[in-house]
Amino acid sequence: MAAGLRDEDVVEVAAGVHLVHGSDTNWVVVKDGDAATLIDARYPGDRDAVLA
Repeated sequence: MAAGLRDEDVVEVAAGVHLVHGSDTNWVVVKDGDAATLIDARYPGDRDAVLA
C-alpha cells in the first residue's frame, strides 16, 4: 500500500471506482484499464499519498 495509507483506507465502491480516505480529506480514483482519473484531491497535506 502507498506511503501513509493502510489497506483499509482504500475502498472499491463500484467496479473501478475507489474511495480513498486521506489524512484530512477523501478523494476518488476512477480506473479504466491502464488509465486513472483522480477526483477531488485538493488537500496538499496528502500529496505524497496521492502520488504513491
